[in-house]
Amino acid sequence: MIFRQIKPISLSRASGSALWFLWDDYHNHTLTGKYSPAPEEHAMMDRCIAFLDSDLEYEWPPFRGASFGLVLLRAFGFRKKAADAEKRELEELAKFGDLEVWPFLRREDWQRART
Repeated sequence: MIFRQIKPISLSRASGSALWFLWDDYHNHTLTGKYSPAPEEHAMMDRCIAFLDSDLEYEWPPFRGASFGLVLLRAFGFRKKAADAEKRELEELAKFGDLEVWPFLRREDWQRART
């Protein structure tokens, strides 16, 4: 197995949170067949691998997860208010960079890493 140089801890936490759904405590499997990721999940995995292979620094603000208010709204079934709160949080995060190419901050960096 080839071990990559470890990126800053903020990326490790952020990518771990973003990729946790790929983990299974009960059995080993490959990401094929019924375990095959959706196209957007596969694209995110490709970006994470490309970022880890790059020499770029992780520039996003520290990952903090969903706000406590958003968690409460979801827990008590306020779907519309939760959706509005999530939209506001994503809009705030989008001020830092291009969310569609996370963990890259800029689309140009992602495009450069793909070549």
